[in-house]
Amino acid sequence: MPLDHLTKVVRLFRKQWKNGNNADGVDIDMTEHTSSSVSFGQTSSTTAGVSASLPADPAHVDSVGTVSPPTEEAPLVRPKEALSHAKRGFVMAFENVSFEGRISFFRKPRLILQNVSGYLLPGTITVVMSSNTFCSRKMLEVLSGVEDKTTGSVMANGLPVVSTAFRRRVALITSIDVCTRDATVRSNLLFSVQMRVATREAERLVREVAETVQLHQLLDVKTERLSLPQLYQLAIGMELVRHPKLLALDSPTRNFSSGETHEFVSFLQQLVSRNGRLVVLSATDVTRALYEAADNFIILGPQGQLIYSGPKSYVNKFFSEHIEMYEENGDSLGEMLVMLDEKNESTRVAAAFANSTVHRRIINQVEEHRKSIASNSFEPISREASPSPNYFRKWVLLTFYICRRATIGNRNIVIAWAILLFLFFLMASLIAESGSDQNAMQNKRGVIFFLLSCSLQANIVLVDAEVREFFSGVHLRNNNYFDTTQYFTATVLRLILPRALFAFLGASCTLFILSSPFSLVLTMGLMSLAHASLTLFLVYWHPVEHDLWLVQNLYYGYCIILSGFLICLPTVPKLFSALSLLRYGYGGVVASELRHNPYSCDANASTSYCYTGDQYLEMEGFTHDSWGKSSLILFIISVILLSLVALTMKFF
Repeated sequence: MPLDHLTKVVRLFRKQWKNGNNADGVDIDMTEHTSSSVSFGQTSSTTAGVSASLPADPAHVDSVGTVSPPTEEAPLVRPKEALSHAKRGFVMAFENVSFEGRISFFRKPRLILQNVSGYLLPGTITVVMSSNTFCSRKMLEVLSGVEDKTTGSVMANGLPVVSTAFRRRVALITSIDVCTRDATVRSNLLFSVQMRVATREAERLVREVAETVQLHQLLDVKTERLSLPQLYQLAIGMELVRHPKLLALDSPTRNFSSGETHEFVSFLQQLVSRNGRLVVLSATDVTRALYEAADNFIILGPQGQLIYSGPKSYVNKFFSEHIEMYEENGDSLGEMLVMLDEKNESTRVAAAFANSTVHRRIINQVEEHRKSIASNSFEPISREASPSPNYFRKWVLLTFYICRRATIGNRNIVIAWAILLFLFFLMASLIAESGSDQNAMQNKRGVIFFLLSCSLQANIVLVDAEVREFFSGVHLRNNNYFDTTQYFTATVLRLILPRALFAFLGASCTLFILSSPFSLVLTMGLMSLAHASLTLFLVYWHPVEHDLWLVQNLYYGYCIILSGFLICLPTVPKLFSALSLLRYGYGGVVASELRHNPYSCDANASTSYCYTGDQYLEMEGFTHDSWGKSSLILFIISVILLSLVALTMKFF
């Protein structure tokens, strides 16, 4: 029989086996389909679409000329092949991985991953899909060794994924906010090199990485001018300085257009083909370009149920058997997840997959992986030759980095507040000649209240920046840029320096009005620091911008009402006013300015509205206040809140 006829019959059988026919291993005679085959040089839909994961093995073709399907329990990858793959990178094997946690401190813990298993080879692209982005992100954290509070087993060659040797060769990219927008591409890459690698050839390494991520022609361009895919490529480049073997990308194509997705997927394919890296990325939907590039899929339900895990070549067959009206194309996977979620069918499909042939093969591969570990078949991972950068130098770089992001990175807000303070300075100079009557007392109270309330409002405006900084910090921590002590001390400086500058500039506007602007500087700075520390603590426990914005504005209104400026504090329980930061700042500064100050009365005004400074303080409940006492209270509150932030950093 001609060789081309034999090839067509083999292809036909493999197509039928993929669709579920002849699953019991029925022999197919070669002459049975000869009449229906096409002539040489023609194409046929029956003989097309061969699965790449089922190579034509000569062992399955017998001497009589019949083809037998492989046995059900045969592993997709032989142990020797897995060991050869391990020489290029990490072979990931994980079984029955489960995780219970909470999205934020204010929500109940629940199952996020349930009995997830899989087997991934280097040089491949794996897509983790879920309608719940928290589940897919948590799966990336488990595979990259960031999340260690799981049950089950996760292995990378012969290493546990939580080991330092593995973590140094992994890049988990969860945020592009790590890229400083007002800095150039070169500066961002250089920062990563200086923080991660002790080398005298930093510029050479920057150029090499820039060429790898296709940004070598944009080295001197500011990142704010880059497109969204280019920003993600820059974030990847900042991790490539350590030559990672595993790239875990959290929803990289979420906001891409179809054209941008196609270009980005081509870029990922080049990364995979050059160095045999394993790329794992999460997505809620899959475009045609991403589907064609993917080698494996891990599909999770909304509660983390394992709906599918395995090669792309089996995914359509499995879902067409267990889901009605499923269209066999990659574009329908996202719609299928939404449909399963709406109809509460995820648990049923997950149970079907747990009993499927693909799942049994994955378990077999994981068992073979364990045997290879037990026999020391994997080659040991060599230690990094280059030493780590100097600890103090890393701290200085990190401090400069986050302080720059907090100021220059929010330059529009900084410019707006600078203009506001300048206008206030002009107004203060105009009312400076009001004398020492009742109007002067009202002016002092108004100026003090305005500046102190502005210091709180500035923190509220920056809530979104704090949330971005939180996710940026998580990204840097996950990729071993710093330890907790370095980041905490740098964060404290980031909180103190801009607020001290704001307090100094604000108090300079009162030189014509207040007798002691120093009390205002110190009190306003400490009050703003205490409020910023409270904001940061809330961000770490519940990093949801909309919720934080609502809570902060409610608390701001609470502080305004119970500050002592609008109502007399003796008329409300002391506990209520004690919870207002603005009450301490306003009461302390006002008491220092008005105490023992006899203000004159207007002869034409009603005497019922004529008070001395001491009378006003007694009426408002500030008799025992002073700027020193208020500063001490605000300092203690700041220390307590910052201590809580330091403890919280150990868990995020």
